Amino acid sequence: MGNSTNSLPDLITKLPIYLQYFIAALIALATLSQLIGFKEPIWGWLLSRLWPHREGWSGDCPRDNPNFDDPEKAWIGAGQRWSQMRGMREGDFFSLNIRKPRFISRIQLDNKGLLCYPLRYRLEYRTNNNQGWEKLGEYSELDIPLKPFIKLLELRFTIIEPRLEPKSEKEGWSPAWSIYDITLTEVRLFGHWWKKPILE
Repeated sequence: MGNSTNSLPDLITKLPIYLQYFIAALIALATLSQLIGFKEPIWGWLLSRLWPHREGWSGDCPRDNPNFDDPEKAWIGAGQRWSQMRGMREGDFFSLNIRKPRFISRIQLDNKGLLCYPLRYRLEYRTNNNQGWEKLGEYSELDIPLKPFIKLLELRFTIIEPRLEPKSEKEGWSPAWSIYDITLTEVRLFGHWWKKPILE
């Protein structure tokens, strides 16, 4: 069988040197984790430090209603949701701080198919706590792809046009604004590649 010019070592040596070092480091970590006998591979721990899940996220909303839900319920899992617990109003907001700046390519709000979201809202972001808000745009949909990708620390959704119908039978309110889940998709390699949703 003649010499193969497409063997794995040959292909690796044709890569840029920084990629060769990266592959070598991954192999070394995998080998070390097997030798030490970790139940969870060491690279899993390393990736969780580089790209944490939702640990440390925090939220905020108007606090003019003593019955409003904890904003963290907007992303903590199935069966939970944040709600303002009163009819939505122009100027109401929901803000999300994700603890460390990350490149985001997509923002998705889950409303479980219910009419519990504004007809139109303004979306703003900031990259650090010391800067003012920058406007991304005005939206009526709940699934927003971002092109180009945005590096952000905090998001704020502000109602421009509230949904007034259907009113609740008991209180006669317009719908209460509710969020059942927030999914952000992160771009993890050099701000261009490897898009992964940030999950629990």
